Amino acid sequence: MKAAVLEKPGKLAIRELPDPSCPPGGVVVKVLAANVCSTDLHMWEKGHPALRYPRTLGHEIAGVVAEVSNEERRYKVGDKVQVYPGIGCGTCEYCRRGRENLCPSIRILGFTLDGGFAQYLALPGEAVEKGGL
Repeated sequence: MKAAVLEKPGKLAIRELPDPSCPPGGVVVKVLAANVCSTDLHMWEKGHPALRYPRTLGHEIAGVVAEVSNEERRYKVGDKVQVYPGIGCGTCEYCRRGRENLCPSIRILGFTLDGGFAQYLALPGEAVEKGGL
């Protein structure tokens, strides 16, 4: 698959990367839309001390389910989905209360995880929601 990868501040390259594998309990999303927002622009222009390179940016994402793991029952291939930009640990008090955005171990697409400026994205089932397109 192709992905727009930030190699260092100011240097974005289109790279050919392996297609992602479907994770247990997850899905692979074919990205149809990924918005460029001010966070992406800031990372491209100035970087961030905590950002590890190379990194595929993009955290505002919508697409269609391309593959579903055997354990995931909420989605089927072809479902239109939107993607949550933050993926919580699933076990802390905040995650158990549905407040994943406050998780102290949150992983952010396009920042701590590769994001949606790619053709495909592998995600846990909890990171997508039907609709959005």
